[in-house]
Amino acid sequence: MKKFLAILLALLMLCACGVQEEPVVEEPNEESPEIETVIFKSEEGKFGLARGEEILAEPVYDSIEPAKGDDRAFYSYKAFVSDGTRFFLEEGGKHFYNVSEKAVERFYLLDSEGKPIIDIAFEEVEPAFIIDENGNEVPGYLRGLFDGNCNQYKYENGELVLTEESKKGETEADFGYRITQYVYGIRDFMKYGLKSGEKVIVETVADRIEIPFADRIVIYHGPTWQSVICGRCLLLDEEGNVITDKFNRIKFKTFEDGSYVGIAYTAGSWAEEPTFDENGEQMPGGIWFIDKDGKMLGESVFDTEVLMGYYTLDDNCLTVYSYDDDGNEIISEIPYDGYIIK
Repeated sequence: MKKFLAILLALLMLCACGVQEEPVVEEPNEESPEIETVIFKSEEGKFGLARGEEILAEPVYDSIEPAKGDDRAFYSYKAFVSDGTRFFLEEGGKHFYNVSEKAVERFYLLDSEGKPIIDIAFEEVEPAFIIDENGNEVPGYLRGLFDGNCNQYKYENGELVLTEESKKGETEADFGYRITQYVYGIRDFMKYGLKSGEKVIVETVADRIEIPFADRIVIYHGPTWQSVICGRCLLLDEEGNVITDKFNRIKFKTFEDGSYVGIAYTAGSWAEEPTFDENGEQMPGGIWFIDKDGKMLGESVFDTEVLMGYYTLDDNCLTVYSYDDDGNEIISEIPYDGYIIK
């Protein structure tokens, strides 16, 4: 009996050792493939965006193109709408430029979900990138041009925040005139024009306008705010006719009794934009006292071929700031009593 039990126990142990559990096979944990966003065209010929069965952007656009070149851009698509027109400047014309009108496509900026980032159809945009605290180049600013306006936005916390506006329009000016203003290009400064009632005296093409008298207007071309050697000017009558174009700058100072004093400045060999006399000869550098017709009242009272700083028309004199060869400032005060015109 004992022998039988021993054999039975041995058989049971042998069977137990020979039994193996089926191996557990783990299913691979693969993520579902990302569904691609596609541009599609409707039966009506309009374009939209879709991801699988989901419509991201309704087919209301004339065309859509992905943001080109840089995947760091904060917009993913440009969605174009019907052609419009836009004004451009072309060199020439009696007031520096001619204004022309041309057809142009406008577009909305869409994010990756097909939603407009800004509810404006732009003519031009220019994104700018900045360096973050980790040394990475990330979206920083966006400038956008539309209908003579230019907006600047800052990219902040995933959104574009409007920080600056250059708006077209009209403002009141002296002697009943109105100043017009317009931005023509994404990198251009505001341009200015002049109206009297509904009559256009100066197209919106000037970089600066001054109105010293009811019948005299001074308009400027170029970045005159940078330096006295930059830009040039035209002296006009009340109809916009050019009286003289041979100076880089003109300035008048008027007094309570109706009298005035005027000066004209040329930068000579320093000039970024040289000016020329009636004979086509380049104007030498100098400062002259002038009348309201631009006529010089005698010889130049200061030689601007020296290193000029700037000048001012003060209460009783013309003050010129210049520099010697060592960079020391020289202040020259030139009385103008003999040049006041009653």
